[in-house]
Amino acid sequence: MRNDLIKIFGEINKEILCKEEYLTNLDNKIGDGDHGFNMRRGFNFVLEKLNEKADIGFKDALELTGQILMSKVGGASGPLYGMAFIKGSNSIKNSKINYQNIADFVKGAADAIELLGKVHLGDATLYDVWRNVAIDLKRELPKEIILENITKYRDETREMMALKGRASYLKERSIGTIDPGCASSEIILRHLLEKL
Repeated sequence: MRNDLIKIFGEINKEILCKEEYLTNLDNKIGDGDHGFNMRRGFNFVLEKLNEKADIGFKDALELTGQILMSKVGGASGPLYGMAFIKGSNSIKNSKINYQNIADFVKGAADAIELLGKVHLGDATLYDVWRNVAIDLKRELPKEIILENITKYRDETREMMALKGRASYLKERSIGTIDPGCASSEIILRHLLEKL
């Protein structure tokens, strides 16, 4: 179990590190330009802490991730991701890494994002990825289809006008840029699902 967790979060951390500039460039266009740095910093700490835990399970690893992201990630992303992981972990009944637990986690995370961010589908926020993936998981779509859809949900925010957060100040000028939170969410959710 622990080796699987280290592998999953190691891959998330590695890809966020590789795409830090990409995430930063997206955020420079419609935000304050710190999303790449913040996500790299947060998941660096997550991986460090997980490596220190000899017998941590999936449920506890998700909760620990939320606690770290809440304390180490700045801006709006820290509280949103932090609460998403904490509330999502509380939705899991045991520590197995399986389809049902990931479905319960993603739904719980999406609920937390909706409540905390007061967001809806189509607002061009990370909620657009989390809620749609939660719906796909509830429908029990094949993993391969959901993996394709994650990228689609991320890319669809390029055509949306941002209605929440700093990007909403740009109004129509926010159209044409993928939401940075959706870009980082795609990385996280893809690696969680790929390991099923």
